[in-house]
Amino acid sequence: CTSVRALSGGDTKLYLHTVVADNPAEEKATVTRGTPVKGTDAFQERYKRFSLSGICYTGEYPDEEAGAQNDWTTEYAYNLYYDTTTGKAEKESDKLFWPTNGQVRFFAFAPTVEDFNGLGTGGTLELSEATEKGSPTLTYTVPMDVTKQVDLMTVCNPVKAATTPEVELNFGHALTAVQIKCGKGMLAGKITKVTIAGIYGKGKQVIGSDKWTPLDEHQAAYTISNEITLSPGEDATDKVHVPEDTPIAGTDDDNLTFMLLPQTLPDGATMTIIFTDDATKTERTLTGSLAGQTWEAGKIVTYSVSPSSIHISAKVEFNKKGITADNPTGDTIPYSGVWYDAAYTAKAEVTQEGVDTKTID
Repeated sequence: CTSVRALSGGDTKLYLHTVVADNPAEEKATVTRGTPVKGTDAFQERYKRFSLSGICYTGEYPDEEAGAQNDWTTEYAYNLYYDTTTGKAEKESDKLFWPTNGQVRFFAFAPTVEDFNGLGTGGTLELSEATEKGSPTLTYTVPMDVTKQVDLMTVCNPVKAATTPEVELNFGHALTAVQIKCGKGMLAGKITKVTIAGIYGKGKQVIGSDKWTPLDEHQAAYTISNEITLSPGEDATDKVHVPEDTPIAGTDDDNLTFMLLPQTLPDGATMTIIFTDDATKTERTLTGSLAGQTWEAGKIVTYSVSPSSIHISAKVEFNKKGITADNPTGDTIPYSGVWYDAAYTAKAEVTQEGVDTKTID
């Protein structure tokens, strides 16, 4: 739990708990001689094709993050469409051949600009021009309708020599997934609106990077207006509270996960929830600040609503003696399942509103 913050606007005090976790990417494609030949079922089902661009260069690739000038362009391969099922370029003329010298760095993303525009989301996705110097970039405006926000996937492969026969593209989540659920002791009732406001809604990314550059004045607001019923649990003695972890928005099938730009949330960033509890039938507009929190690419940020101002999370840390170069942290269990000279430590992390997180062994 990274923070616990109070929600204002009601006589019953509620709090917003923030938990951050990895968002694993299953989508992979292998490029052989410039042609993808296979991918996971998830990749093929979600994206029928992806966009591929490449820079052919000699010498060392410029370190753009350190400010090095990059004069290379993507004229070697620009916005070529590849089928994730057959592994072939859509056009015969788009097949790639390795250059006789130099190296190639590939940049890919899905959905393609054409496919994204065909969804009619109201957002925008733009690819930099082929003649533009430096690594290619995407400029993205997040759709206002949460149900039409996409899971943008991007990748930049490690540098490979031109004679390397195979390049694996491991697509990663370029955005931050934001979900909301009930914390411990949450009251039963109905939520009629959830809004995240005052954040950046447009940005630019070097394809495959985990960094985004904001391009607007952080005035974007995204709202879920569905009526969400929070029912009490099956416990006959408790007809007032909702089971912990009951989803409010962001299950596998409700299509209500916010897919937003990674960013450090600016001053004025808020979450607002309109909630009516079953006990009093009183509608409350609850608002909490999100300012200062950091959303990273490829992470799932889960906000839990709870009457508790304290969040306790358990952690178990493993340590194996005889740490090696292949296992520098000592946290890898061998396939045999036999793990000698190992130790573990159980800890609890306690986060409270306005107090630094404390760890208890």
